[in-house]
Amino acid sequence: MHFAVRSPSQYLVAHDPENVEIIRNSGERAMIRSLTTNVPHYRTFVHDVLDRVRRGQPPLARIADMVPVMRLIDDAYAKAGPLPIRASST
Repeated sequence: MHFAVRSPSQYLVAHDPENVEIIRNSGERAMIRSLTTNVPHYRTFVHDVLDRVRRGQPPLARIADMVPVMRLIDDAYAKAGPLPIRASST
């Protein structure tokens, strides 16, 4: 897992699921331990879903609730532009 985010004052790089590097415009760097994945929450989510099904309750969120979220994600990808093409290593 790897991602990076740029803000006006710094650049954040998640090198793996537990470490984020902060690079400030001044050149100062810091590495912080920070959980950057939702994997630990899956167990809670699955238990909640199964409990709701057993009790005949509706889900916490419906597919329709996710439409604005997916539109936001699609817009972010569109603004990021196409992925660069990597040269083959053959």
